[in-house]
Amino acid sequence: MTMMEEQTEKKRKLLLNSAITVFALKGYYKSRISDIVKEANVAYGLFYHYFPSKDDILVKIFQTSWLNLVNKIDEVNESVKDPLERIYKVVEYMYMNYHRSPDLMKVLIMDVPRLERFYDEDNQQIYKKFFSKLETIIIEGQKSGQISNACDPAICSFMVHGVVDAVIRQYVYNPNFNVSAMPIKKVVDQTMKVLTKGFIS
Repeated sequence: MTMMEEQTEKKRKLLLNSAITVFALKGYYKSRISDIVKEANVAYGLFYHYFPSKDDILVKIFQTSWLNLVNKIDEVNESVKDPLERIYKVVEYMYMNYHRSPDLMKVLIMDVPRLERFYDEDNQQIYKKFFSKLETIIIEGQKSGQISNACDPAICSFMVHGVVDAVIRQYVYNPNFNVSAMPIKKVVDQTMKVLTKGFIS
């Protein structure tokens, strides 16, 4: 990457991160492009050099985040052999995303699904790719005897994401949620316990 390309990427990331901060604070529909460039401390016209519209930057936030998640699954698949350990690593990564970037998770949960373009085929393919890769791990777990064959792999992949998503929504929506009582490792371990053993003692 040339120095010019590095500078371009740096400015693009600055605008993305500034948009995340503004959207998380004000909500997408109450935010303006002028708010984003003010947060980024750049000229107004620079925004349009990188993004055609406010919708485009929100779509890019979604695409970047979910592609990172898909790439994480690929990374885990290459470095970890045990299927259950792979699922653990993916679940851990999803929770750590909230821990590191609560504003990002708030935008992904509260703003992205309300945007009509989120449901475009290209974006849905990114979304579905995550579940497909997770489903493949579950199938491998079934072949190794670690996961019951009674489980439908597709449904199980939805359930894994659904459990994590529901817990993260408590962090996002509930101002009285006791975050200090829910350290990441405890949340990950509890999630995996329920996913692998259910509620049976």
